[in-house]
Amino acid sequence: MQNILDSHGYSHTAKALRFLNLRLNRVPELASFIPVVSDMRDHLNTDYQNWKNTVESRVALTSEIAWLDKEIDNTVITMGQTAYLKYNRDRTNPNYKGLFPLAPSKMVNEVAGPSKNNWVNMILDTVRKNEEYNYLNDYAGILKENMQRLTATLNQRQELYTQEASTWTKYTITFDSVRSAYNSLYHQFMLILPGKKSLIESLFITKTASKMTSDDPVPSNDE
Repeated sequence: MQNILDSHGYSHTAKALRFLNLRLNRVPELASFIPVVSDMRDHLNTDYQNWKNTVESRVALTSEIAWLDKEIDNTVITMGQTAYLKYNRDRTNPNYKGLFPLAPSKMVNEVAGPSKNNWVNMILDTVRKNEEYNYLNDYAGILKENMQRLTATLNQRQELYTQEASTWTKYTITFDSVRSAYNSLYHQFMLILPGKKSLIESLFITKTASKMTSDDPVPSNDE
């Protein structure tokens, strides 16, 4: 019998449990173990999928954050270009410098970080409080909306990071429990069917059988 090891991971373990259930259907003396193994497999799959879904959701939000961050960059740079033309291409003009003490591109060169957040909020506050910058109100509205969306999305992603850690912990606990229970079945079967070692060994997946029953065109990294 090949034990399930820590290094085998989800893919191999799920195959081993499915293989065992299929073989148990052919051995009436061990039929009572069929629901036991099915339950192990269901719990493993549920906890693994919960973790995987959380990871995929977090990755999707990261992509949205990158897009919103780029939208904010473009708006700030457009505002800078508009102000540059408004003040006759004079970056030393007090009204221009009051809004852009640094080049707009430098103000937003950080990806969704605190420095960019501070600069963007300064721009929004300056435009809101000073009628001199009314010509930028439309851009400021777009900038404010995207900043609010970005903040909300960052908070959602942080929640998903927490969920990801929680679901991973739950999955690893389930995996350890399933691995231990699976590895103990050989000796339980031997007590029920003494003298049928060859039959019992045939109930458990081998490396060759694992490759033959693979649903994946390419072997998984955890095998």
